[in-house]
Amino acid sequence: MADIFTYGTDIDVYVDKAVEKLKETYPWATRENLRRNYTYAIEESKGRNVFVSYFKWSSGETDREELDCDGDKFIEKIVNDHRFWIESSNKVAKVYRIPLPGGTKISGWNLEEYCFKAHEQGGYSATVTAGNREAGGSRDFFIPASFLKGTFEDFVKKYNDAAPWFFMLDDRLLKNATGLKEFLGFEK
Repeated sequence: MADIFTYGTDIDVYVDKAVEKLKETYPWATRENLRRNYTYAIEESKGRNVFVSYFKWSSGETDREELDCDGDKFIEKIVNDHRFWIESSNKVAKVYRIPLPGGTKISGWNLEEYCFKAHEQGGYSATVTAGNREAGGSRDFFIPASFLKGTFEDFVKKYNDAAPWFFMLDDRLLKNATGLKEFLGFEK
């Protein structure tokens, strides 16, 4: 039982650990602003205790899912259940658009927009919009709070190391974007 229930059998411990993990990227995350449709439990099933996730639909129906995992994987499940909800609950307050030279490409696509956003409840995200003649789209990335500690140069390295390779922006464009450093809270 200890192998599966890494942190014991109090479900609140797992939810609290998931909230702490969410806070690494979403500093405004609290237990109170988790999506109410989800609940979690540890229940007996077929003679053994298991992690259980419940989702209540607007129709009133409830889905129950037994999870065959250890405590750390269960925490990941809770984080994934709430990531989009936490992101979308924090509205954009300000936007900084990277000035792009004409013809800038990103992974062979025409880069239309690359911007950073400050959010009402704190935190920052980046949005990339790119395309070619056949396809295109936008992608948002929330920036872990730890990336904003240290210098602006440290941020640029951490950001580009973490961004999927097809969304990285040339370091020079980031470092030379007048006002970006200040927008992200770094001193001049």
